[in-house]
Amino acid sequence: MLDGNVRPDAGNFGFEARPSAASLVQSLRDFGYSLETALADIVDNSISANATRIEIFAKFDGPDSAIGILDDGQGMGAEQLQLAMRLASTGPSEGRQPDDLGRFGMGMKTASFSQCRRMTVLTRKAKVTSTARWDLDEVSRRDEWYVSRPPATEVPWSDRLGETGTLVVWQNLDRIVSGTDEGSDSRTFARRVSEAADHLEMVFHRFLQREGGHRTIRITVNRRDLIAFDPFGRKHAATIPGPVERLWTKAGAVTMQPFTLPHHSNVDQNTWERLGGRDGFIKNQGFYLYRARRLIVWGTWFGIAKQTERTKLTRVLLEIPSSMDEAWKINVLKASAEPPDYVRRRLKTLIETIVSTSKRIYTHRGVQQAALAEIPTWQRIRTRTGIRYQINSDHPLIQSTLADLPADRRTQLLTVLSVCSRTLPVDSLLHDLSEAPDQVNATPISVEELDEVTRSTVAALRQRGLSWERITKMLKSSPPFDANWDETARVVGQIMTEEA
Repeated sequence: MLDGNVRPDAGNFGFEARPSAASLVQSLRDFGYSLETALADIVDNSISANATRIEIFAKFDGPDSAIGILDDGQGMGAEQLQLAMRLASTGPSEGRQPDDLGRFGMGMKTASFSQCRRMTVLTRKAKVTSTARWDLDEVSRRDEWYVSRPPATEVPWSDRLGETGTLVVWQNLDRIVSGTDEGSDSRTFARRVSEAADHLEMVFHRFLQREGGHRTIRITVNRRDLIAFDPFGRKHAATIPGPVERLWTKAGAVTMQPFTLPHHSNVDQNTWERLGGRDGFIKNQGFYLYRARRLIVWGTWFGIAKQTERTKLTRVLLEIPSSMDEAWKINVLKASAEPPDYVRRRLKTLIETIVSTSKRIYTHRGVQQAALAEIPTWQRIRTRTGIRYQINSDHPLIQSTLADLPADRRTQLLTVLSVCSRTLPVDSLLHDLSEAPDQVNATPISVEELDEVTRSTVAALRQRGLSWERITKMLKSSPPFDANWDETARVVGQIMTEEA
């Protein structure tokens, strides 16, 4: 006997394999959305509806918690809403407007299902208000693709809907609010909403600020205005922009522009931490792909290059039109992409030039600082097998100390210095510099220690017959004197007076 969902076909003995709504809807919940990517997908719809203001409400109230996304866009009529509530309401190959951020016609549904079990849409157009609701518990109970039409007054935040616009409300937030620990859930809910706001500030940063002739969109989260976050730091004077290049194809133009972010010594700590993001500079380097001005993918070299410490300041803006979706394999989540072969080949030829500026900043700074120090404490030595650092045994303080020691103690001191050089914690330094370079600092020197080191160094240099002018120049270029020059100059002045 055939199942009720399977209908025999007399012509070719085929059958209709209709999916079970109760089973399939559970699979649709696991596309891989996070709260922030799900919210971004709903915001996409608001932008495509020509909204100028988008308000996100997040209310924690245990099992009655809810999230709402309200816009002042063009809204939908009853038939349009019915179509929008269908899964795959439009196909990826259908023609779209250049600024349409949609792709598969599934975003609103799958994004909502991923976070809640009840999604309600309230929309208004031409003074007509329409509602529709997906309730996954009801779908499972009926085992049907059933959409209800609740009264508008039952929808949270319905009183905020204007003359035109759309409100999407998520309730029964089982993926966000577990209900096991109210205090913990409250804190987790607030943290996740805050992280989602940060995500939206970057993904839609080109909409949140004026750009060319495009409209500016205001987005708020619980009445807090989102501030555009530019991952390229273009407003900072130390950011180095590269040339703009366009690769023309039949489907449109691919726009490319590299940026080298400022070295951490040129920005304040808050700016540095924000530019680095939660995952840090190394993981956030690479290409930043925009589709119709919306950030899709970032922090990847698409397998063309490796993410390294020396290239961590390099970020490359890539922009494609929505007409290239299929060629770039944009997925349902709009969170992954793959450049076509002809673009990949061009990027591969440009990659070394693109990252060279970031490499040069770090290499130049290290070599320059080592070269300028006339009394280096450490020596940088390049050999055929690599680069090593060792304590400079010719430092005036070390030489002066060696001269005062008997032969056996001199040998002992040189052995200690050699052991210190050979046990430099390179791995730990590299790890700390990659994770938090602004936190890696030399041990501060006290005024008393600086005075003693200055006097000893000056005495050793005077014994060599060097002039005061020469000594001053040497000290001014070398640590720890250069970073503490005012105090060093005061001590040198005292020594000169005493000697006179």
